[in-house]
Amino acid sequence: MTTLDISVIIENKESLANFEGLNGEHILALIDQPLQDYAEYLEAAINLFPIQKAKLELSFGAKDYLQAMKWVSAIRNNLVKIFADQRASEWTKCFENFNDRENLHHERVGATIEYLLADATLFFTGLQSMLEQQEANHLATIAREETFARHKQQILAVCSLNAAKVMPIEDEQLGDYFTLLNDFVDGLVHQENGIKTALSTNNYDGVLELVAQIAQTLSQIHADDLAGECTQHVQAQQGQDPPQADKIELFANYLLKNLDILADDIIAIKLPQKAAPKDEQSGTTSAIEGIIEFNDCDCAKSILLVNDIRIFLENFRVALSNTGYNLVGATMGDAALEYMRNNKPSLLIVDDQIPNLDAIDFVKKVRGRGYNMPTILLTSDITQDYMAKAMSVGVVDFLIKPVITAKVLEKIAKHLS
Repeated sequence: MTTLDISVIIENKESLANFEGLNGEHILALIDQPLQDYAEYLEAAINLFPIQKAKLELSFGAKDYLQAMKWVSAIRNNLVKIFADQRASEWTKCFENFNDRENLHHERVGATIEYLLADATLFFTGLQSMLEQQEANHLATIAREETFARHKQQILAVCSLNAAKVMPIEDEQLGDYFTLLNDFVDGLVHQENGIKTALSTNNYDGVLELVAQIAQTLSQIHADDLAGECTQHVQAQQGQDPPQADKIELFANYLLKNLDILADDIIAIKLPQKAAPKDEQSGTTSAIEGIIEFNDCDCAKSILLVNDIRIFLENFRVALSNTGYNLVGATMGDAALEYMRNNKPSLLIVDDQIPNLDAIDFVKKVRGRGYNMPTILLTSDITQDYMAKAMSVGVVDFLIKPVITAKVLEKIAKHLS
């Protein structure tokens, strides 16, 4: 039996009015209690029809025409209650044929019943599917609102962001703000590399130009204090000839550390992301849903990283550049298991903070299927009990969050040398 949310039926009155086979004019005229009653009739009609259909077929097949006539009447009455006027009229004619005992032609009535039942089945199935989709959309909207509210509270706790500017952001604009935060994290690796390259070549004007650009980005995401420090530093250094190399290098290193801390805080929130167009994404989407293959080098060895954050996968790929290993990302545990059926990664790294995935249980499944590649757990839990439990199922090492690139490379070298 299908349980439909009556409130969702009421809220989607317009969709019902436009559904083929229902009298939209009558439905739109309903308000208050009559609308509540209609929603209850609709739920009852959808749930009762399969039972009524089976009973009608059984009684007619047994030539119990009196009982069959009662089921025809029951279906007709439900169609009337939900304003399926045209179909109700056809079932009324069928009922009248039953009543005409002198001219009753059983085979003809049987063919009519067969047709009407098939038609009604399609009607009720379509109606139920539409209402279930409306309910799913309703629940998704509620879940999205709850998720946004939770993320907003988490953002307010990030000390580098200006809470006084974040707080007034309305729900409708939160998605755009989340995108700005994700874009900041996404572009950070390239900006940091740019600063490091400029420092290594003593290009101090280039450093200041990048710091000015970063200040604009920080201002957009309301990291106002850090943005102000960047702007103040750039203004202080403008016109200095020769450049004050020591001060520029000191501030650049200070800025890089604070940018990493801010990015880690944002990544930890796991904000929803808008999917980028395929031609803008690095990595190839596999035939397996949830698998992304980053074919950065022409080599046989690969590392399978189970993590549901695309930005983290991108940053990990950057960290692996020039190491001689291809990265394969799996955003779901099931996708990783499916991938390993036909592929043998050299190393498996599993994040223990993926929603709906117990990392330790997942590693146990991996070992249970005979996959014996070295497995590293990405975690912030450093308690002895947790680590012992992880190692008991086959975890050989740990990457402690926040992840440091040098430590990633060290662990990979250790287990793949």
